[in-house]
Amino acid sequence: MKKLATYARKQVAHAWPIDPEAGTLEVLCLDGGQWTILATHAGLEVMRAEPFAGTELELQSLWADPADGEECPVAYGLRPPGS
Repeated sequence: MKKLATYARKQVAHAWPIDPEAGTLEVLCLDGGQWTILATHAGLEVMRAEPFAGTELELQSLWADPADGEECPVAYGLRPPGS
């Protein structure tokens, strides 16, 4: 994914790539210039992940229904507050 290479160059510490067709969200951490998968979440889970471990995310809110004309997010580059 092109965005992950860009995030790595910019030293974004975490990314959450989303695959709406598979219904998965991966939690990635940048470690020595390489992405490491910390976790994979799927379906209708309620999850917490770095760098926002204090916040719950309901995955069902990410799985848009194309019939509704909604677009699904592709990936998020995340920086913890103050970085």
